[in-house]
Amino acid sequence: MEKSLTRKISHSQWVMLDASYGLIYDIYQRRLQKEVLIGVIDDGSLEAEEIMRFIKQSLAGMANITIKKRQKAELRFVGC
Repeated sequence: MEKSLTRKISHSQWVMLDASYGLIYDIYQRRLQKEVLIGVIDDGSLEAEEIMRFIKQSLAGMANITIKKRQKAELRFVGC
């Protein structure tokens, strides 16, 4: 049975198959990732602004991460 299912594949066909597999794997991995929410409390200080800027720059390339800034008065605890 294995002999009847196998056939010769050219180098270009292998390259195309490898690229297709890589694309499918990448799409699958992205769907498995859950969105991550990062919150920064803005108390009006320069330190809070600097932290917010640093986090945004550091994580800019990650599509599954959302960064939100909240005022200190808007802070509320959400339990697990």
